[in-house]
Amino acid sequence: MEKQKYIKPRGVIFDFDETLFFLAVDWDELKRSLSKKFAALGYFSTFTPLFMEIESVLGQISRDMGISYSKKLRQEINEIILKVELEGADKGKSALCSKEILEHLELSKVPVGIVSSNSEEVIRRVIKKYKWPSRVTIIGRESVARLKPNIEGVKIFLKKNHLESREVWGVGNSKNDYYTYQKASLSKIFIISKSNIHFREQKIKLYKYKTLEGFYRKFQENHGL
Repeated sequence: MEKQKYIKPRGVIFDFDETLFFLAVDWDELKRSLSKKFAALGYFSTFTPLFMEIESVLGQISRDMGISYSKKLRQEINEIILKVELEGADKGKSALCSKEILEHLELSKVPVGIVSSNSEEVIRRVIKKYKWPSRVTIIGRESVARLKPNIEGVKIFLKKNHLESREVWGVGNSKNDYYTYQKASLSKIFIISKSNIHFREQKIKLYKYKTLEGFYRKFQENHGL
């Protein structure tokens, strides 16, 4: 990777699962369970990607059967997913250097956001268990009407911390994260993944690292994070 100096960010947004933390969840089994539940109602989906498909199917149900029924069903689905996520948080593990990088940013007085499709309750449980810095803006699925790649969660973070998108970095692990940060016009985007992810369009330069530790060490060394 090209060695280059960057202006220190005034804010950093992280994804949660598979970026800062690894939830021990069998997502495929959860998708199959949801597929059966919705099929019984006459709606069919593989729920891949999970949260985007949930939104799509619930939107169709809202149009067909009314908003109140859709809201009730959404609550049932959220309870199912939350139970699985909480169990996954208890059995999961922190990404190496998660705590260190969050502490470093806190000491540097750089506001941090966790913008995720996971539940805020799950994120708070992990923060408490692993003693991560608590001064983090947490924006989970309970706080937004539309999940990533919609940029509603990013906008909430920017507004709460009085920041412009060009002052903020985004760190994630997937195409969904990249396109969210791209739509939000963040200044720099970092994808943490051992997979060779290809992107159709890159309007903002993308920096890839195989691990969060690698990202942290490199930027400690080169960029004065």
